[in-house]
Amino acid sequence: MRLPRLAAPLALLVALTGCAQAVPGGDAPSAPAFAEPALTLPLTPITAPEVTAVCPQQEAVHLDAGLVVDEIFVCTANEVLPIEPGIGDDQPLEGESAQPVEPRLLQVANRVVSGQEELLAAYAEPNEVRTDGACIELAADPLIVWVVADGTTTAVYAPVDECGFPQERASAAYAALGLEEVARSDAPVEG
Repeated sequence: MRLPRLAAPLALLVALTGCAQAVPGGDAPSAPAFAEPALTLPLTPITAPEVTAVCPQQEAVHLDAGLVVDEIFVCTANEVLPIEPGIGDDQPLEGESAQPVEPRLLQVANRVVSGQEELLAAYAEPNEVRTDGACIELAADPLIVWVVADGTTTAVYAPVDECGFPQERASAAYAALGLEEVARSDAPVEG
């Protein structure tokens, strides 16, 4: 059986254009999906009024590369156990009875005093394209900083790699920051 003259060029045209067009009843090609952090809030919530006055409770966003930043703050909250004599080795000192140690919640607000330029450059990088491959299902610290621009404070997360973890450059810039404490809360853990 012989194909009509136009059948071969038409088949070639369909083959070439079919890769980039939607197939009836199928899905249209989509833009690549960018990875997002698993968390957009600090791992341990910041709740102390003296610290939230500096770093308000809000979901973090990706840094707008064009933002003119006046100040940057790093705020943290960590559960800690006080160190007392005889505690830590699970043995009381001779002649003492073991006393329960109550955990405390230490919350600190710090002003960034060095490393701002590298941090802003690293945080302005885009999130990487999400991988189709396997990733570890783990909620990594989003390395949130609070930036102040035109009197408005915004929580900003570190840009993430293909699995949603902070990019290496952003992690290094965050770790290298010089900080000056501006507020602190040390209170018993509630609940």
